[in-house]
Amino acid sequence: MKRRIFSLLLAALMMLAILSGCANWDEETYSNDPLGELSKYYQTDIEEEIPALTSFSLPYRSGESLDPITCSDGIQLTLSTLLYEPLYRLTPQFTVENVLAQSESYDAVTFTYTIRLRSDVRFSDGASLTARDVADTLLRAQQSSRYAARLSDVTAVTATDSTSLQIQLAQDRRGFTALLDIPIVKSGTETNLVPTGTGPYTKGSDTEALYPNDHWWRSVSLPFQEIGLLPCKSEEAAAYAFSSHDVHLLFCDLTGVGGDVASTSGSHTDTDTTILQYLGFNMSRRLFEDDAMRLAISMAVDRSAIVSAYLVGHGAVTQYPINPASPLYPKALERSYTADDCAAAMAELNMADGEGIYDLTLLVNSENTFKVAAAQGIAQALNQYDFNVTVNALPWEEYLAALSEGRFDLYYGEYKMTADWDMTPLLYTGGSLNYGGWSDPLTDSLLETCCRADDSSRAAALEAVCRRLQSQTPIIPICFKRTSVLLPYGAVDTITPTAADPFYKLENWAVNWGTVEQKED
Repeated sequence: MKRRIFSLLLAALMMLAILSGCANWDEETYSNDPLGELSKYYQTDIEEEIPALTSFSLPYRSGESLDPITCSDGIQLTLSTLLYEPLYRLTPQFTVENVLAQSESYDAVTFTYTIRLRSDVRFSDGASLTARDVADTLLRAQQSSRYAARLSDVTAVTATDSTSLQIQLAQDRRGFTALLDIPIVKSGTETNLVPTGTGPYTKGSDTEALYPNDHWWRSVSLPFQEIGLLPCKSEEAAAYAFSSHDVHLLFCDLTGVGGDVASTSGSHTDTDTTILQYLGFNMSRRLFEDDAMRLAISMAVDRSAIVSAYLVGHGAVTQYPINPASPLYPKALERSYTADDCAAAMAELNMADGEGIYDLTLLVNSENTFKVAAAQGIAQALNQYDFNVTVNALPWEEYLAALSEGRFDLYYGEYKMTADWDMTPLLYTGGSLNYGGWSDPLTDSLLETCCRADDSSRAAALEAVCRRLQSQTPIIPICFKRTSVLLPYGAVDTITPTAADPFYKLENWAVNWGTVEQKED
């Protein structure tokens, strides 16, 4: 069997993205479609033997906790999705599905959710799931770095009986169940290397493998009767193990910091996330006081080009801080602009006559080459007009300090939103991530309405916010990142991962044992 080498293509595209974002590159050196030429070259000329799939293995960090609340990101968290289940989970479209929660009700007077658990759920040791297990896990999650931000509104979590718990909030927030995709652990086992869970698999006590959970409450067939575990000391080691066919799945961010999967090869399936990338303004700058100026700059930002050239396609273009995969995205509000539209808008603002040049600094985190390339591309686009944009790429801590102190004109930002699309930290007056200092009473009021909106009114409430953002342009949403599930070519048919779970609807996986067919791209 043969397959094409994904690693060389990815590495070449990464380098091209960096080069094409630089303002001083020699355009005559490159063809009109360099991405296309590279893609054709690496897809057709380089092939490698691939072994047939006879077993399925995953990497993990031996000796490190698999507690989903405190374990490290990456391979440990990926593995934990097979061992633990949440009250609710999100579909690929970010709608909420009940898992361990049977039903829920909400008291809008006291801001309290009452959640009733399924009665047929057992942990892998045979013990029944109780509300105390859930409450203890959520209280631990509230103190964790991974989940503290999303649970900041929680003032109390109480098990009222064995199958019911109450969660009290500090404010009226009707979409809170979208934030409760937090894996539940049996109380008292959280200090074990492998805490007890209710998921479809459990770790063997004396073997480096996962086996089906005999007490799993769902009556579906699983595709693997054994999943091997390969100890890996790092994400880089796991990537190497994948490229050498010793493990068979990685769940990773191909445009993340570090590039530890740049040497891997295989087929990839992207999944949408809530991670927004955007361009922000420093509202204290006089130039940005005019909403027409902010809109003209937005028109100069080619979102599609940024995603295809600088994020190598691993993003979903967006005009609003809601992922387009969500049914709540206001597709009807989208506007299309041409280069001529942008030029006319700049001319109207006297920004295309060469009479005066505005020096601007665009701040970006230097540790992510994809973001740096995107920032350079935006600078290059703006410098066609009466701007002289200099990209200031700083290490993470210095980047945060510059943001907090307002030492920027523009900045390339990233914000991991919650699945209820709460924009308050980013756009509310005094919001924790409102580095640009945007303040607008109407926006504040509309954001408050969104928090209070129930299922029947949330779409209209979010559309109203987006209309206001469209007219004011306080930020320029660019895209939502996509993460990727890497598998050997042809190993599994039709997977449907989510942002949090590469094994979503695992029961539907069709595994091609014994043979792996070559997939044409």
